[in-house]
Amino acid sequence: MVQNCLCARCQKSASRVCAGCKSSPSIAVTPELLTIYYCSRECQVADWPAHKPLCKASSSRRSLYRAADTIQKAFFIYREVVFDKLFTKVEEKNGLLLLTEGYYARNEIFVPFPITLVKTELDRQAILTHLTCTDALGWLHDFISKILEGFGALLEEYSVKGKNHQRSTVVVCPIGSDVNDSRAYQHDLLKVTLPGGQAYALDTTSAQYGYYKPLIPWDDFVSWRVDYVMAVRPFGSCKLDFLKELEKNVRPDKKIQGKVAIFGLDAGVFYYNNAFSSVLSESSNKWLKREAFNDFNTLLGQMAESFEEKEKDLLGNIEKDLTGYRDLLVGQGRLGKKFGKSTARLPSQSKDDKICAKLVEGDKSENGKSVEDVVAEMMKLANVFIV
Repeated sequence: MVQNCLCARCQKSASRVCAGCKSSPSIAVTPELLTIYYCSRECQVADWPAHKPLCKASSSRRSLYRAADTIQKAFFIYREVVFDKLFTKVEEKNGLLLLTEGYYARNEIFVPFPITLVKTELDRQAILTHLTCTDALGWLHDFISKILEGFGALLEEYSVKGKNHQRSTVVVCPIGSDVNDSRAYQHDLLKVTLPGGQAYALDTTSAQYGYYKPLIPWDDFVSWRVDYVMAVRPFGSCKLDFLKELEKNVRPDKKIQGKVAIFGLDAGVFYYNNAFSSVLSESSNKWLKREAFNDFNTLLGQMAESFEEKEKDLLGNIEKDLTGYRDLLVGQGRLGKKFGKSTARLPSQSKDDKICAKLVEGDKSENGKSVEDVVAEMMKLANVFIV
């Protein structure tokens, strides 16, 4: 018997819970969990006409908070697998998380995450999210689209200049000068507007500023954490930017020593992130089919215990597939010295690489070819020479 809970209709002592909106978060910067109680089935049925709008809105809000949390966890997994910053020291000083950057080997693309240098989970999240806001929007685009498609929400990419940082993450070069302070850059995130008009900031990389919850009501976010808005673009713009950058730097028509040229090491990072992004998307789709779920709404609407179990299983499968693909590339000597080989190469076409090319449809390059066509041509070739 739940104590001190009153029936929403008659105000008598109650223990019967509305399962539809049980433990839904309130609309607040730090949301409380709301639960509606009834003393009997009769009172619950009688109250349904009045409670129905609140119940539907509360249930949708609970699902959105769950979705945001799952997206953030997936990004942490993704980012740790494709980590590309070589840090040799991590320390807290005067409210700053200082990350000392080491010297990279030639053609280094990814390096192992420095887990032995990390003291707390919050430090881990700050390191993983440092200057990765566009990565989260771009490389997780397909996964975010899939998990949010059932909400009927308007999704917009916002670029803002932040304020009131609780903490800042700063990368320091080996000689001791600050090179990358997260406070100096614009911050990109997603605005999610539900059909009823409720709007939220979905910010999976806010840990670099000392904020660790991925979802916050939009008005609260703007008033407390935004100095000014720099740009607003449709969702998918960051991914399209990445694909255009990939197309610009990967040139199947130019060869060096008989190999396709990719101009700049950054283009190699773009290439592999696109590959791992597709692995993540395919992994989540495979999981949905295995669970016989039509979409992620089925997952997000589960009762608490069942949701936690299935979310853990989903994320475990994503991690397994991402690390499996990485290990495949490591075994073939494609990820650089820190993973056991001295020179990084881009992969040849094989059955294991077919999952790496689901791109934005309809985008055309200057030569009239789509991005997908250009990358498909590239992947048929044996190697890429990084210059």
